[in-house]
Parts: sequence; C-alpha cells; structure tokens
Amino acid sequence: ILIYYCRPKRTPQQSIIEAKKKIRLGHDKYCNCCCCTSHPTYYKYVQPKVPKSFAPVRYYWKSNVSMDKDTTYRLSYWENAATTTEPIRPEDNLTCGDTPMSDETTHKV
Repeated sequence: ILIYYCRPKRTPQQSIIEAKKKIRLGHDKYCNCCCCTSHPTYYKYVQPKVPKSFAPVRYYWKSNVSMDKDTTYRLSYWENAATTTEPIRPEDNLTCGDTPMSDETTHKV
C-alpha cells in the first residue's frame, strides 16, 4: 500500500509594498494619514570624540633641595641690637575755659 502525503501549497509571501497598497485602497492622493505620508528619516546623533588638548600638562614635583636661608630681606638689613623706644604720646592740649558758654550762636544771630 502506497500512501502519498499531500504537501500544502506554499503561498508566496506578500511584499511590504503590496501590503501598503492594500491598506491605501480607500485613500485618495491628498490623504495625510500615517500610512499615506512618507515618514522623515531620523538619524542617530553620534557624539564626536573629545580632541586632545594642546595645553601643557603641569605636574608638581616636590624639591629635595632645601630653601636658601639668606633671603633678600636678611641680606638687605644689618643686624643690630633692638632697643625698645617709648611711644610718643600726645600732649594734653585740650583745656576748658573759665567763662560760661554763651547762647549767642551764628544760627541765632
């Protein structure tokens, strides 16, 4: 006994263009719906690489050489015995007069 199996016929797959045309059947050429208008192409923004800086690279290196003890100030002035001087105080010049003050001022005159 021979048994033949019937394979189902393959239907060709519908292209995207034909599918869009079927969707647009009820639309005229002035239709502005989403399936009739062309969609703008969106581009992904690619961040450019940060360029290498031309500024000088500055590093701090601690010196192992000690500072010079003979500074400009030390070399410019001679050492001498510092004597303390008394400050000059102002004399007591403010005195009060013996007569009473009068009420005749330039404002009243």
